[in-house]
Amino acid sequence: MPIHRLSTIAPLLQVGVSIGGSHAKRRRAAHAMTRTGLLDTGATITAARPSVIDALKPIEIGEAEVTRSDGTAEWCPTYALQIAFEPNTQPEHWWLEGQWFGLEVVKASPANPGVDILIGRDLLSRVLFTWDGPKERFILSY
Repeated sequence: MPIHRLSTIAPLLQVGVSIGGSHAKRRRAAHAMTRTGLLDTGATITAARPSVIDALKPIEIGEAEVTRSDGTAEWCPTYALQIAFEPNTQPEHWWLEGQWFGLEVVKASPANPGVDILIGRDLLSRVLFTWDGPKERFILSY
């Protein structure tokens, strides 16, 4: 069971991002990248910055309503992507290793500067997510 300890108040981490859906394994090699993610328990759906979507060129699969932190709502396109928590990018074929989670994400810019992927409850509900208050760290395990 992989365990990730994030020693920070803001739950930032590096995530692997790749194309999801039926072509995931075949296309991951050409399209895998690492980006900065933020765990957001207030977000119902995971969001990817438009520049990430534009670089990966996944197929649009639908749309979802997104309510921003300022209360405004908008409809955003959705895409099938895969996310891996803190992948080890040292091996030559790093995208073949680790646990990848397939999910539908919205194309929307996170409000936080420097964050490319806002990880919502749709993905957090699939892992064990613990806040260790005395040590001020988050623990992810799956």
